[in-house]
Amino acid sequence: MNFVDWSLNDKPLPSGSRFTPSCDFGRVSLEISSARDSDAGVYVCRASNALGQACSSGTLNVAVDNDGVASSTLHPAGMQGLQNVQVSFSCY
Repeated sequence: MNFVDWSLNDKPLPSGSRFTPSCDFGRVSLEISSARDSDAGVYVCRASNALGQACSSGTLNVAVDNDGVASSTLHPAGMQGLQNVQVSFSCY
């Protein structure tokens, strides 16, 4: 049985529609829509199957200005453009 688990700062990944894990053709990824400052931290992907297990991690930094707006996700097209901004991690 194949198993993939994601965590953020050593805690289970928050549930919600902004986090979309996927696994296609052996590539595991996590998409985060509309990244917030609370999404910053160390993401860990743990994958296991009958042959063993593997772990990969990455750090996400979110730049937030004084108004609490994630400036790294600002888009010239305004809110319509923001709907298309996503953060993606891959676990190989």
